[in-house]
Amino acid sequence: MCQINALGYLGIFLSFLISCASCSDNSTSPPPSQTPIPTMENIWPAIDGNSWTFEVAESVFDEGWPLFDTMEDLPDLPSLEELYEELQQPCSGSVFDSGSAILSIAFHNPVENGSLTVFDVDFDLAGIDDTYAYPPFPLLLGITWVQGDEEIYCMDEMGLDWQYAQETLQPGHEFTVAIGTNVDSEITLTTRIWSIGDFTVGDRQYDNCLECFYLMNVGLVHGTDENGNPTGIARIFSYGVIIYAPGTGPVLAHEKWLGGPDVVVEKTAVLTTNTKK
Repeated sequence: MCQINALGYLGIFLSFLISCASCSDNSTSPPPSQTPIPTMENIWPAIDGNSWTFEVAESVFDEGWPLFDTMEDLPDLPSLEELYEELQQPCSGSVFDSGSAILSIAFHNPVENGSLTVFDVDFDLAGIDDTYAYPPFPLLLGITWVQGDEEIYCMDEMGLDWQYAQETLQPGHEFTVAIGTNVDSEITLTTRIWSIGDFTVGDRQYDNCLECFYLMNVGLVHGTDENGNPTGIARIFSYGVIIYAPGTGPVLAHEKWLGGPDVVVEKTAVLTTNTKK
């Protein structure tokens, strides 16, 4: 059994322990269980009035990629495999800011649109103990949530906000979509179905969970000094995992966000309450 300290990921606010029986081996066969295998319908049960509450923790570290002088000097993005391994390592920099919050999500007013069901999203984020935190990007839902037989996504006023699943939930399946634009390029989201296995989050065990790994490539940031003179370029990107329990929905999300030179923001959201109608 593979054990990952979920807030060895963050290491500050939560002491949740995840035990991954699959050890992220990308097996195509889930272990024997009474729990059904993941499907588009059950990894995030979309029923009018269903709601999910998460405890969110965020820390900002003074580390990250340095600025580079030219595009030729700028390294490529790491592979998904490299980023997955990096995600499970503690940040090495010093924490200069942190926060926590309670996130509540609920679906209402379903409308059938062909093979798709469209929901309005109620989204509420409240800080804890005079601090505030943003959840990992997959849980920053837009105003509309859409579920179909072959895809799950959410939208905001500008269009596609996040694509959770597409075509199949078989481990190893990977897709890339555009979810916005930056000054220099499109913002792209790459998601890979990483594994199916049993996870324990806190004191709860969830069987046949779907582990999805993602990389959001925002593009480039151009650094300047106090006089506005260019100091170099760096990449902006975010990567993380979201774990779905069939019949429950997302139970854990963990992310690292390289939002600028020498800054890493690490975020974790853990499911505390799931209300089903």
